[in-house]
Amino acid sequence: MIKLAKFIVTILILILTIASLFIIYIKFILLNKNYYTYSFNKNGTYENLSRGLKGLTKEMLIDDISGTIDYDNLTLGQRQEIEVQAERYTAFINKNNVKDFTETNLSNILKYLKNRSEYLIIYLPLEKWAIPKEILDQMPDYLKTTNLDAREILINLKTANENTDLLGIFESLKLTDKYLNSALFAVLTLNVIFFSLYYFLTNKEKRGSSMGKLLSFLGVIILISSWVLFTAQHIFAEGLAFKNTWNEVLLGTLVPIFINPIVLIFAMFGLVSLITGIILFNKQAGQNLPHPSAQTRQSS
Repeated sequence: MIKLAKFIVTILILILTIASLFIIYIKFILLNKNYYTYSFNKNGTYENLSRGLKGLTKEMLIDDISGTIDYDNLTLGQRQEIEVQAERYTAFINKNNVKDFTETNLSNILKYLKNRSEYLIIYLPLEKWAIPKEILDQMPDYLKTTNLDAREILINLKTANENTDLLGIFESLKLTDKYLNSALFAVLTLNVIFFSLYYFLTNKEKRGSSMGKLLSFLGVIILISSWVLFTAQHIFAEGLAFKNTWNEVLLGTLVPIFINPIVLIFAMFGLVSLITGIILFNKQAGQNLPHPSAQTRQSS
């Protein structure tokens, strides 16, 4: 029974440890404006984002045109004409505009999630982007406001009944930072309780080595998880400069930005846990060895 109890406690500790690392990642990385400022301004991030977004918009325009005409049966000249038109419509998608849009909206979103702003303002400077008039005319009037209250989008997209639930959820997002603090405190408290339970479930003579095994196990599992995440982000980012499809470009640009920090957090914790576990295990093993003087007395 004790072995089963220790096994269950070990699994719970592993789950809680991983949960705490993810909460730390969200709170201190994803909700940190400085991280985005640093990450998005290197490795040609904005150039790649504008390239991917332009490709996506062009594809959407061509799909829209294909819905009204038989695009597959068009001549090469007709297709080139559509491509030129799509290029004109997407000319506003460039590095400077993408940077301005991203930085302003990220700042607004983070302020809202930390309850530092009463409203979530969406920055949408359509006039500044000089979007062709024929596109603007097809857009609803409420989207033509440079600083748009995000609730207006919900109100216009959904019915009144659906809005009640959505607006409630939307309002609760303002307390995201507070929820994260509470969640982190709860997870760490539970982890301390389960570590203590594991400790007292072990015989006094083996507690040091048993805790060492537990920490080593946590370290190995989390290091493996870190390696898996690192491999995944490397797959997405590899050969980014030679990728042409918009989804490959966007994934190759954004996935490393969001995965690299959690890889680093997992790797650092895993190494510390593994090294600490090995030290504890070896210390306990050394204490269990008979003292040389005792061996001498026994032999005499």
